[in-house]
Amino acid sequence: MQFQSLYFVLILLPVSLAGYYSLVKRSEKAADIFLIGMSLAFYAFAGFSSLTLLIAAAMVNYLLALPLIRRQRTGEGITSVHSDDKNDQHQKKAETVSKCLLVCGILFDLGLLAYFKYANFFLENMNAVFRTEFPMRTLFLPLGISFYIFSLISWLVDTYHGKTGDVTLTDYLLYVTFFPKLTQGPILNIGRFLKSRKTRSFDYEMQSTAVGMFVLGMCKKIFLADAFGRAVSWAFADLSVPTATDMVLVMLAYTLQIYFDFSGYSDMAIAVGRMFGFDFPANFNSPYKADSVSDFWRRWHISLTTFFREYVYFPLGGSRGGTAKTYRNIMIVFLLSGLWHGANWTFVLWGAVHGICQITERLAGEAYRRIPAWVRRVMTFVIVNFLWLLFRSASVDEFRRACWHIFRYPFYTLTEAHLESYKFTGVLYILNQLGIEMAPYTVYAGCALLTFAIGLWICFVPKNNQEKMIALRPATLILITALSVYCLLSMNSVSAFIYNNF
Repeated sequence: MQFQSLYFVLILLPVSLAGYYSLVKRSEKAADIFLIGMSLAFYAFAGFSSLTLLIAAAMVNYLLALPLIRRQRTGEGITSVHSDDKNDQHQKKAETVSKCLLVCGILFDLGLLAYFKYANFFLENMNAVFRTEFPMRTLFLPLGISFYIFSLISWLVDTYHGKTGDVTLTDYLLYVTFFPKLTQGPILNIGRFLKSRKTRSFDYEMQSTAVGMFVLGMCKKIFLADAFGRAVSWAFADLSVPTATDMVLVMLAYTLQIYFDFSGYSDMAIAVGRMFGFDFPANFNSPYKADSVSDFWRRWHISLTTFFREYVYFPLGGSRGGTAKTYRNIMIVFLLSGLWHGANWTFVLWGAVHGICQITERLAGEAYRRIPAWVRRVMTFVIVNFLWLLFRSASVDEFRRACWHIFRYPFYTLTEAHLESYKFTGVLYILNQLGIEMAPYTVYAGCALLTFAIGLWICFVPKNNQEKMIALRPATLILITALSVYCLLSMNSVSAFIYNNF
């Protein structure tokens, strides 16, 4: 089930809110259990197999963590200044068992991710390298597996380090299954998740800002991301058709599409969380305003960056082991980040180049920072654009052909079929009714210009939706209502979120 579906907006969300706030007055635990049930109902639309896998993975991780939780609560295995040799041996044994449970849990989680997401990728490359003929497997990709597996890993690691001793089974299941963050994040550890709960009572101000944020996030998806997405799909359907100008605009269109698609989802997810009293941290912070690739990753998909920093970069030593090890750790993080996005060498290469850019910026040091800020921002935006083109390409060869088309002749023409991707519904009919005669090409070009202008303005000028704290005053309420109605009427033609595939 998608956030931008009628089933969700008109049925599941209102029922969930009504049931939760009715129950919470009598029993907070009963309300949380109800919310877990509604989250599983939300996820069940992905299919019985995906739902079974989610429940099985959650329970295996909880059972593996139980001995670690008991150790926290009893203090078993914790070193004491008065320890004798016998106690020391007992503590070492307990520590060994804890490490084994942690390693087994992480291997189990990564094994699930590797099997369902990367099995055919590994087999395909083994066949290519060793000239073997292993058959490809027929596998389904469980919805949101990349996101909830990271949540489960953080649960195990935090439990091992003694940070989850007071967490109940209900807390844990709500953390794993809570539908606003289940399929595409934000990725939070259980400590941040529980601390983000600000209230259990119905708060009008929080609800009003949540509704405004949800509608604006939906507008990002419907009005902007899908418009840019139609242009991108047109170009990649046949790369022999676009002109050089077409490809430059398509590259920019994908840069805007992936931002409005994913940040629109994040706005909606954070908004739904607020409706239930959770105040999740921002997942995006105007990333295209970044003045370096390093700054871009402090602003883009912040929850993923935080996960890799805390659970990969720091355990590897971070920047404490000298320059060479720091650069090694950066490359490991970004190679893993690229692979996390998908089973394709384009994703791995995309992550590797991002890592190389960050290392280059560190090597340049003060010399880079002396470059005027606006020049750094332009350079960063251009680099990110080209790398998004690589990210979108189905193969390295397709990326090469896309880049070649940027410099092909003719340079300054635009294809009408490309511009038609941006047309507003009914615009030609309205113009005809008004007696205004304009060629379709001119109308489509105007729609494209306006769409890009709005998209770029949103990226570079105003605050994020989460920072605006929209209050539903009369004028704002009328606008939000009008946008809501238009979005609801447009939902049948809305595409799935890009990150659904990750």
